[in-house]
Amino acid sequence: PAGQRKKPHFATAVVVLSIGLAAATATTGEVPLVRFLAADPRDPDSDIRTQLWRGALKAWRNFPHFGSGLGSFPEAFLRIQSHDLGMTVEQAHNDTLQLLVTGGWISVLFAILGIGWLTFRLTRLWWQQTRSREAVIALASLGSLCSILMHGLVDFNFSIPAIPTTLAVVLAVGWSAANAPPYERGG
Repeated sequence: PAGQRKKPHFATAVVVLSIGLAAATATTGEVPLVRFLAADPRDPDSDIRTQLWRGALKAWRNFPHFGSGLGSFPEAFLRIQSHDLGMTVEQAHNDTLQLLVTGGWISVLFAILGIGWLTFRLTRLWWQQTRSREAVIALASLGSLCSILMHGLVDFNFSIPAIPTTLAVVLAVGWSAANAPPYERGG
């Protein structure tokens, strides 16, 4: 029937994602991608990001189960910070490490379970959606979630309130589209 979509094959989805990653890499070039792991441009001799990650793991060891308290990363990091770092550290530049330090492994576990459940349900609903328009909206919301989570591995997205708020709206739209009932004809 018109308006219904064919179910994509898993291999097709993998190919499309691979092409998307290749296109992103080709258009941005290598420099923007390696900037996340590169040294701090203000100090060419430093490797600040990995120092912050190692420090965050040390800070987490002080409060492994429940963390130091949400929003308390600067204080938790200050307890272990070496004097040669020479700056005030306010973020871990990794959302998972940030949550690990401030909320402990329990909070990270709950975040993984929640995001995993949401991803599974949204993927399943997208796969079952029979209308193309709604399926595309659901898939776009999954892509948004995936990109934010991937970027969060090397930066601190969820510390900026507009990002999780916008993500919540995008996911709600995707969820609604994926759950949309079939059109009723007539009357």
